[in-house]
Amino acid sequence: MEHSVSVQEARQNFSTLIHAASERGERTVIARHGRPMAVLIPIAEFEQWKKCRDQAFDAFDQIREANVAVFAEQADRDVATAVAEVCRRREGE
Repeated sequence: MEHSVSVQEARQNFSTLIHAASERGERTVIARHGRPMAVLIPIAEFEQWKKCRDQAFDAFDQIREANVAVFAEQADRDVATAVAEVCRRREGE
């Protein structure tokens, strides 16, 4: 479940929001003047995001090393393919 609260509401209910994230897996968007500014998410979701990010960076590094002599356009296509693959794998987990 995802919901939105103002910065003031987040301050007043921070412990409750932490509990909702950690115990019930809820996501909370924190908004200032109606504009989303931050998100409070469960730690497992954050760890999964970091893992996906790290996998993407590893893929970028491998592609860059393998494409030293290749034109930038081809390298960009390879990077886009790798990013799509990492995200596809993440969705499958």
